[in-house]
Amino acid sequence: MNLLKQTNKDQAEELKTMKEDNSYLTNELEAFRDDAKDQLEKNKFLLYQKEQFTIAYKTKFQRMTDVINKNNAETEKILDKNIVLDRNIKLMNEEKEKLKLRIQKIVARKGNYDAQVKTCKKCHKEFKEKENFNWSCRTHQSDWGGEMWWCCGKKDKDAPGCKYSKHESKEDSDYEDKGVDDDQNEWLKKQRRCMCCKQLGHTIENCQRDPNIKTGKQNEIVSEMERLSNLKECRKLHAENIVNTTHFIKRAVMVP
Repeated sequence: MNLLKQTNKDQAEELKTMKEDNSYLTNELEAFRDDAKDQLEKNKFLLYQKEQFTIAYKTKFQRMTDVINKNNAETEKILDKNIVLDRNIKLMNEEKEKLKLRIQKIVARKGNYDAQVKTCKKCHKEFKEKENFNWSCRTHQSDWGGEMWWCCGKKDKDAPGCKYSKHESKEDSDYEDKGVDDDQNEWLKKQRRCMCCKQLGHTIENCQRDPNIKTGKQNEIVSEMERLSNLKECRKLHAENIVNTTHFIKRAVMVP
């Protein structure tokens, strides 16, 4: 009986201890749940902040990209303007040099006028009126043919002229500008006579009827061979036409 009471007492104490442990564990569980709830709230807050930071970063990045693109576009415009300005500066420098040359010519002309020195409009040499005789000016009566002067047969382009006369001075309105020089050069080129085909407008170096191969340009050998072949065919056809024409004339004039 005493043993049974002792056993009940021990069981009651164990039950009491278990209840206390259960209460402690329950409290710990509640505390863990509260901590977990707080952590979830913090995680939600952190995720919200992350989203806000991401949106703000994307917005700032887009704004910076737009600014960079705008700056690049403005830079391209500035570079284009600089190119145009450089081109204009180059043109202005060229105009400046031309004006300098014109000023120098005007100053030289004025000095020559003060010294009674004139310029001949035929041979382009300077002379003084008191030293101007009937044999002072020497010019050629024909144009340079590329190989020789046709008027006198001289083969030097800088050879003195074969025609003697007095100098004729240039007036202020007779001074040639660059455009007039270019027109005169074009006119002189058109008056050149070829030594091969005897036609005007080109020299023997550019003549398409030259029977010799031109070896000056190694990269045009094929085109030269084609030119010579075409020239040979044209000559053959021309010879056949001459023969046919001759036979036709002979038959036409034959008396029956």
